[in-house]
Amino acid sequence: MKSWVWAVILAIGIIVGIISYKTLIPIWWPAIREAFDYIDKSAAAKNAFGKSFSLMIIIFLKNLSVAIICFLTAKLSKGFIPGFIMLINGMVIGMLGTWLSVSGMPVMSFIMGLLPHGIIELPALFLACAIGMYGINKESWRIAGIPALMLLVAAGIESYITPLLM
Repeated sequence: MKSWVWAVILAIGIIVGIISYKTLIPIWWPAIREAFDYIDKSAAAKNAFGKSFSLMIIIFLKNLSVAIICFLTAKLSKGFIPGFIMLINGMVIGMLGTWLSVSGMPVMSFIMGLLPHGIIELPALFLACAIGMYGINKESWRIAGIPALMLLVAAGIESYITPLLM
């Protein structure tokens, strides 16, 4: 499968999230809130590098784990598992964006919060899915370093630059 297929699945998820946000918020909000609380507590822990660096590492490891799952399961599941992950990610983006907009946040603020890191993070995840569809071998592991590096850059942007834009 080509990388664009994963983008289409994500877009479908965003549309579903927008349409059904009133149904999804009560179901998913407790888990999302708990994840944000965990990230806040972990990033606030005292260390020599500061909160932004801790946040970057947490975001990077979370996104890297998602990319690895997509990479490892793509061919085995005939694309189902990474497709499901992209669909759920899209639904969360659509749901949160709609909910925040209805709650008073300007849509452009939400987009500016996602865009700087999203233009690197999402293609990295799509690429991990696409590489995994070709199978796991020495060459695919070597190429998989590209999306991993992209995710590190995206995590840096998300932790250091995104807070300044929101």
